[in-house]
Amino acid sequence: MKLPKIGAVVVNYNNPSDTRETLKSLLRFSTNQEGFGLAIYLVNNGCTDPESSRLVEQFPHVVQIVSNTNLGFAGGNNLGLKKALKDGCSHVLFINNDATIISDDFFEKMLLSGFSITSPLIEYTQNGKTVHDFGGKIDYLFGRNTHLLSPGKADYYSGACLFTKSEVFKKIRGFDEAFFLYYEDVDFCLKAKEAGFAIGLLASVKISHRLSSSTNKLGAKKIKILARSHLLFCRRYLPVFSFPFYSLFNLYLNSKRIPEFLKAKKTELNQSLYPTLNWLFCIFLKIPQFHLIGDSHVWNYELTHPFIIHHLGAATAFNLGSQNSLTGSYQKLQITLNKINKRSSVIIFELGEIDCRLHIYHQYRKKNRTKSIKQIIDKTVSNYLKVVGETEGKGFKVAILSPTPTGIEQNIYQKEFFANLKKRDQITLQFHRVLREKAEKRGIIYLDLYSLVASKNGGIKKKFRQDEVHLNSAVIPLTLRLLKAKQLYQL
Repeated sequence: MKLPKIGAVVVNYNNPSDTRETLKSLLRFSTNQEGFGLAIYLVNNGCTDPESSRLVEQFPHVVQIVSNTNLGFAGGNNLGLKKALKDGCSHVLFINNDATIISDDFFEKMLLSGFSITSPLIEYTQNGKTVHDFGGKIDYLFGRNTHLLSPGKADYYSGACLFTKSEVFKKIRGFDEAFFLYYEDVDFCLKAKEAGFAIGLLASVKISHRLSSSTNKLGAKKIKILARSHLLFCRRYLPVFSFPFYSLFNLYLNSKRIPEFLKAKKTELNQSLYPTLNWLFCIFLKIPQFHLIGDSHVWNYELTHPFIIHHLGAATAFNLGSQNSLTGSYQKLQITLNKINKRSSVIIFELGEIDCRLHIYHQYRKKNRTKSIKQIIDKTVSNYLKVVGETEGKGFKVAILSPTPTGIEQNIYQKEFFANLKKRDQITLQFHRVLREKAEKRGIIYLDLYSLVASKNGGIKKKFRQDEVHLNSAVIPLTLRLLKAKQLYQL
């Protein structure tokens, strides 16, 4: 009979001292112990302190997984989960790096629990007293969930420690990474129950939990993340009539950030408040949020309802899918997508202007004209659509906004690797047509702003020109009209 293999996933964010104690408590259980095998996966989640990277030297039997960026609690656990499933683990234990196992028979009892997802009894200290967590109850009015301090029927169990059968992940991919932190465990448990899996508490086994030792390192940012996750959870699970109640509670959560706001400049203040207010308006109006992702050409939509902009830097359509590009645009895109709610959002990609202004003709010259401009455009479009398709495959509704027309002639664009203005006009128009044709063939929504703002010679019409290469805010009503025509935006 094949012994069950358990994969224990521990996510560390700049907290090596507590993580060390968690790993010690796991290593008490020998991998050769009768009845099961144990593999431990340590995810160093965007850690910046040198001591975290040295943990694997102190614990050579632990498998280290490194993420260069902080993927949040959900993303970090999913990274460990992916490795555990690849290694053939039949069960996965998610345990916080500020938790330690108390019970010597922890795994034996967990394997026999009968639940698909099992929580131990969580013990922690609050106001000098020992408190036990028996699971949580959902408040369907305010979204202010509470922990049961005595036995009772729970709606969910804390993500501080969840012992899960691998079969669960055949129906549920893992934690929803739209919840960077907070509420991801509630969402996970509700999805599991909806999929027909039994979740429950095994009170005869215990862990000790040192509350919020890692999240406290986030400082004031913690409240911002909590408020965002609260709103996302409420939008997803609470009834419509509770909207004014959970909105008020969310504003209360944000009010705790007033000291942060008072220290901020006006621009920073707007950027802090706008996402929450935009989300509330979108919920009230029953319309999606439109997340514009691209290069500097997204800035004219900044702080304009219902758009949220995500600037990837000097990203190109050609290299958007490359994990080795100098701009790191692919990594930035993945981090951005992990923070967006799939159910209430539309992702709009806006890239290509840099390709048309520089990259395509530069590649043409670099290849000594052995490849035609048409071939380079086809390759650029193919690379671009591959990433858009991958995003759609993750469950997002996607659209593409056409590239910005060629800007006016300036000395800055007279260098030898730039084509002349007429050639750039031709490249941009050809890129636009190829992208539209191939996107529509794939069933991807294409928003043809180009035809509305381009002048007869291919440049930007004066009334839509912000500077020599960028559009101004006058294009926003046109963009909303295009979204409405595609039945994405209805008021």
